[in-house]
Parts: sequence; structure tokens; C-alpha cells
Amino acid sequence: MTVEQEKDVPVIRYNDGTCSVDGPITNDALDRLLTRIDLEQDKLLLKDPITGAPIRLTREEAALVERIERGLSGDQDFDPFQPYVDFFTQDRLVNPLVNRTEPRNRFAVSKWETSKIQKLVLSIRKGWIQPNNSTGQVQYYDVWERVDAEAEERARKRVHLPAPKPALPGNELSYRPPDEYLLDKDELAAYEALSPEEKLAKGPLPKKFNSLRTLPMYADLLKESFTRCLDLYLCPRVVKAKVMIADADSLLPELPSIDSLKPFPTTLSTVYSLPVNEEILSLAVHPSGQFLASLCKHSVAIWDTMTGRCVETLEFSDCCKMVSWCPKANVAVLAIAVGKKLVLWSPESCGMSKESNLLFQGAGSGTSASLLKWRKEGEMVEIEHDNLISKLVWHGKGDYVACLLIEATTLAEGIVMHQLSRRTSQRPFGKLPSGKAIEIAFSAVKKPYFLLMTQQHVRIYDLMSQKLVKKLDLHGASSHAHMVPHPWSPENVITSSGKASEKINWFDCDFSSSPLRSLPVEGTVKALAFANQYPLLASALDNGRIQITHGKVYEELDKTAQIVPVKQLEHEDTTCIAFHPTQPWLYAADKHGKISLFV
Repeated sequence: MTVEQEKDVPVIRYNDGTCSVDGPITNDALDRLLTRIDLEQDKLLLKDPITGAPIRLTREEAALVERIERGLSGDQDFDPFQPYVDFFTQDRLVNPLVNRTEPRNRFAVSKWETSKIQKLVLSIRKGWIQPNNSTGQVQYYDVWERVDAEAEERARKRVHLPAPKPALPGNELSYRPPDEYLLDKDELAAYEALSPEEKLAKGPLPKKFNSLRTLPMYADLLKESFTRCLDLYLCPRVVKAKVMIADADSLLPELPSIDSLKPFPTTLSTVYSLPVNEEILSLAVHPSGQFLASLCKHSVAIWDTMTGRCVETLEFSDCCKMVSWCPKANVAVLAIAVGKKLVLWSPESCGMSKESNLLFQGAGSGTSASLLKWRKEGEMVEIEHDNLISKLVWHGKGDYVACLLIEATTLAEGIVMHQLSRRTSQRPFGKLPSGKAIEIAFSAVKKPYFLLMTQQHVRIYDLMSQKLVKKLDLHGASSHAHMVPHPWSPENVITSSGKASEKINWFDCDFSSSPLRSLPVEGTVKALAFANQYPLLASALDNGRIQITHGKVYEELDKTAQIVPVKQLEHEDTTCIAFHPTQPWLYAADKHGKISLFV
């Protein structure tokens, strides 16, 4: 502790032997005054801050302190201004001062300088930097001259865009409008029944006042002002530059020639006529292409496509809905939806009864695991259902047939599948979202997909893993909508909404749940069909035409489907259509019992 710190606290001192000793003897006030005067007069006399004893410096120590206070070196013999020895001079020396090897980066091109040179070259090429070609003459210019009047005009228009002016009031908004502008009781009641948005669109109600003094304040003044300010705020105004296109045809996609897309049906070849003038509801062509089945309200007719002769008919008491052949070419089994029954019939005229009977071998009431009863009667097997059958569709391998029942309690109970080899019936779905089923279909043989079409979506289910694979958006379809899967690609589905002035939507599941292409058609689509061996899509319209579209699908993921309309066939009152399984031919039936063949 210093002497100054010992003034305020009691201090006991000890020596090296841990014995207490007395502190320094402090002087009185007179002695301290004399000591202070001596210290001020004698610069060699200092006071020890620890012990308080006076210390006298020597002459050398005093000189050292003085040099340090002046900022000089402590050594008085040191010369800060020694002569400079210039080692690196213009004279070449025999031996180098530094014998290091030059680094490699000193010989490399500087990247920073390269970047700056490239920027300068680009600026010169763009015209941002002009070479100085001045001849030394002073150029005079007018400081008030408008250098670019068009640029200033564009900037002025870009900054300020006047708001659209409100409509000026007419005679109906006068405080004394003519009587023809006033509303009667019926018109006033109709006006009061409108929504607030519709009232605002019509404007204020015309009223009549005797004088201007009786005119009240407009009730919707603040509301209309706020609405206009809100519209101006939320609807920004911009100047859109008109794009000048020299060749408008360059914007159209390049379509292939029609001749390169052949073959497709173009000409009416044969007409098959029923003995009675009755509407044909459904058509089905045998996979071999030799037989054609047509369905009327209470009968089924089998036609020989080579001779055009009706070889066999079958009558029913109940109303028939749909007919479809088994996809196996060596089997002649016809599935018929008759009321609440599914009839599996093997016609004798087809000459394949032996092969067809293999599917019905031992068919009786069905196995114990079957949901419904199977009953065999001759060459037919009947399966009774709880509700009416509206649609039926075969699996590609020919062992399963699915039925869609109308007026079922739930959507899951309305779908029933039958297996011919085991004679069993089952409901594949235990629970489905609510909605009305319109169409069902099996996809291509590559994947076990089952398609269910409702008014809002097309749901694609994987029957092996029993899960939903994809859901396509339809945005509201009517009960007359149609759906057909692509026979080669299970990811492509074609649908129609069944509405007037509709569009045929082509979906690609690999891209999106929205339509890949939408083909506008004139009228309502009555039927859709896709060929098995050719990329041809046929759509029957209610305006007496059948639209033939070429739809080619690529295996490459970077290529989308090529969809090109190629032909319109004239055919009145079309009810159903079907493609030939091996040829680019189209069968079309009408309401008058006639079937037309286009080749």
C-alpha cells in the first residue's frame, strides 16, 4: 500500500520474521511544508510513494528522465539521423541481395485485369463507351434544347396514369325525373329482391322530389366513394405495350400432314339394318372382328361382319342397358346388363361354344365366398344383383367383369366384380367418398388400375395394393358424361362432361391432375371410343357428326401426346359407336335400327 492509502485505514507492518514493526514516522504539518518546498526547489529530490522517504537522484538519472520526457532515446549516444545505405541502386551488383526463385503467379495472367478488360470490351461493343475522337475544337450546344422529347413523354406517361372517370348521371338521377324513369310496384319489388352487388351495379334508385330544398343527402355517398377508392387502390393501372407480330402464323403449332396420320375411317362402307325400327343402345365387336353384337331395349342381335347378316337374336322381358364381349379372341362370351341381372351368354352361332363352356364349367350357385348367386341355364349364366345395372366392363385378361349399379345405398355398394374362373362375386371397395358414379373402366393390361368416374373427379385405384393412385379434376360433370382409358398407356384418360358446348379433356397422369389438352366440340358428346390397334379416338356428337382424332402417345417423358383432329363423319342420330378390334374401322348405330360401318 502507498503512503496515501495508509492515511484512511489502520495499518500493521510485519518484517520477514512475521514480527510487527512500526511504520514510518510521519512528520507534522511544518515538516511537511518544508519538505514540499525542498521538493519544488530541488529537482533531484523525489519522494518514495511506498515508504514516503525522500530519494535523491544522481545527475545521470536526472538526465535520463529528462530525455524520456522530451521523447528522445534513453541512450544519449544514439543517433537517429544516421546516413541511409541504399542497397537497391541502379548499379548492377555481382551477387544478388535476394536469391529467391520468382513465384509462378507473377508470370500468370491476372484474373482481375482479365475481368476488367472483358467489361471494357463489352462496353465498347454495346456502345456504352465511345472512343475519344475529338479534334480539340470546342463544341457549343444549347442547354435548353430537349434532347429526347419522346423519352420524356414516355416517362411522363409512365409516372402518371389518370384514373378512369366515373359515369356521368343521366335523366334518371335527376331530382325530378320524368315519369317513365320511375319504378312501379312490381319493378320496385324486383329491385328489393336483388343482392347488394346487383343493386350496386344497377345504380341508385330514381326518385322524384317537388323542389331542390326537399332533396336529402345521398345515403350511399360515403360507401360509393370508399368503393371507388378501393377499386383504384386494388386495381393498378399499367401501360401495356402492344406486341407487333409480323407473321401471325408463326405462333401456331406445327401440325403434321393429314396423309401422314392415315389410316383412319373416311367413307361409309356398309349399313346393317334391323327388321324393326328400334333404337340401338349399345354396340360390341368381338375381339376376332368376325361378330358384332347390337343391343336394343328388349333384344340382342349377333351380326356376321363379313356377310352383314344377322345370325342370332335373343329376347328379354326386362329392359337391357349394355352389352360387351369377353376380350379373349378364342372365347365367345357376351355380357349383357338386363335389369338387375348380369347375363353371360355364349351364342351357338359363333362356333366357339366348347371354348366358352370352359369358363362356365361347373357353374352353379357360386362358391361359398361369393357375394351373389350364380345360376346356369343352358348356354347362359345369370347373376342377380340388388339394383339395376347401368354399366359393365371387362378386364383385359377376360376373367373379371365389373358392374356399376344405380340407386345403390353407397358408392362402394354400387360396384361389384365377378370372377368367371372361380364363379365368385365381390365388392372390391369397403368405403368410398360420397358422390354419384357415372362410369367405370379397367386400364391397360400393364397395370391393375381401376377407374371410377364421378361428377367431380376420376379416381384411379390400384387393385393390387388397394390404394388410391391418382385423382383427376373434372369440375362438375353431368350424368351423361363419358370416359375411356387409353388402351396402350394407363396414364392417359379421355373424358367428356356431357354438357352443351363442352370440351373433350385428355388427361396425362404423369404431368398433372388437370387436363393436358382440351378439344372444343360443337354440341354434346353422345359416345366415346378408342381403337385398340390404332391411335384413333372417335367422339359422337348430337349435331349429326362423328369427330375422328389422332392421339399418339410417346414413351419418352419429355414428349406429350400428339392430338390432332383428322376427320368429321356425317351420321345423324348417333347413339353409340365402337371400333373394329384389328382394323381402323368404325361402327356407328342410330335411333332407327341401323348400324353404319365407316372404313
